[in-house]
Amino acid sequence: PVIEKDFATTTKFQTNGASITSGTYAVISKWNGVTVDNSKGDACTFGDVKCPLSGASISIKNAGVLPSSAPAGDYVVKTYIKDAQENYLFCYQTTFSLA
Repeated sequence: PVIEKDFATTTKFQTNGASITSGTYAVISKWNGVTVDNSKGDACTFGDVKCPLSGASISIKNAGVLPSSAPAGDYVVKTYIKDAQENYLFCYQTTFSLA
């Protein structure tokens, strides 16, 4: 039988030195090209991010459980943080396939 699997990724980034007091985050998950989850919110409340940021090194950890009922296919998870002027501060994408 297929079992549930824990997963986690951690990514670090350095702000560009400007003071950041607000922004937005998004975590967008796709399965075979179809958006299955689209979480967005205030960047200052995302994970370990606390505003204001100024020249800070930030770690972002995405963790969860991939359920045994997850269908086979190609998965893409994109995570980003933008400042109040819509400039990307951080962006990464994870891809994987289930057979």
